[in-house]
Amino acid sequence: MPWFALTTPMRLDEMEAVFARTAEEVGFPIRYFMPTMTIHARVGRRVVQRRQRLLGRYVFLNHDRADVDRLLAVVSRLHWISGEAEYLRQPIPERQMDNFIALARALDNNVDCMLLTDDALEPGDTVQIIGGDFDGISGTLQTTRGRDGGRVMLQVGNILMAVTPHIEPQYIRILEFAKGNRHPYRKFDAHLTRALEAVSTRRSGGELTSEQRGAMSTFARRFSELRPATVNLAATHAALMALTYVALGQGEDAECWLSCCRDLLPKVNAPMQRAQLLALMYTATADTRLRDQAQTITDTWNPTAGDSKRALIANLLSADS
Repeated sequence: MPWFALTTPMRLDEMEAVFARTAEEVGFPIRYFMPTMTIHARVGRRVVQRRQRLLGRYVFLNHDRADVDRLLAVVSRLHWISGEAEYLRQPIPERQMDNFIALARALDNNVDCMLLTDDALEPGDTVQIIGGDFDGISGTLQTTRGRDGGRVMLQVGNILMAVTPHIEPQYIRILEFAKGNRHPYRKFDAHLTRALEAVSTRRSGGELTSEQRGAMSTFARRFSELRPATVNLAATHAALMALTYVALGQGEDAECWLSCCRDLLPKVNAPMQRAQLLALMYTATADTRLRDQAQTITDTWNPTAGDSKRALIANLLSADS
């Protein structure tokens, strides 16, 4: 069921009363969400609590367009809405509204909100919060402090932005990287070194250190739902996930990601990227057929060319299984 934003200048208590009268007249209950906040006010010598509307004139109706038109006709006749005001006819995506309602209720409806302008949004990663009061909410990460922690901004249609408090890094899962940003490659390159060390530790019969296990678990949790924008990024992501789960000793999950690597392999056309994917798959599986396929590519390279990626691939292929 779509959501529509309606504006009204009426006070909170008047609005709720008119909702009740309107429901009686149209013959069906009105489904709406009106975020409020509780304030403390001094009346004489007493301090009392009062509810007030969080977003000024906005209230959100959860009905189809025909019912909203019918409701609007009724409430206009009841002098609820000023003559020039009406609902915004572009529906709000249901997922955006679900996120906003969850955020507002989790914060006791005291949410930092702002009306959207052309410059209100900044490029950022699309993330999902996992665990805690905001579990399941997704939006745009605006990093403020910590390693990949920060505030998550939720867009509500084309009307406003709602902002969470600071979310600690362990509660953030990245869904999509911001377009045109190079940081996914930096993140993946940094994790690759740690993942290879952890896999080597496990293959030699040793136990992962708490730091290694923490790094592997964090990467698996944070990037398990990532939707890479390109084939090359998807291939690197799948290989890193496979290595991560090999290091953690979770063979079933590792095999699932290796299956993704096999599906992506025919789509990877660049020789360097293809050789790297094969080398990483070989490291994860010790399957010498993968090593041989990679070497058919690397044998054509100029051995004097200085390239860190070529050196990495050569080291992986020469490592003992």
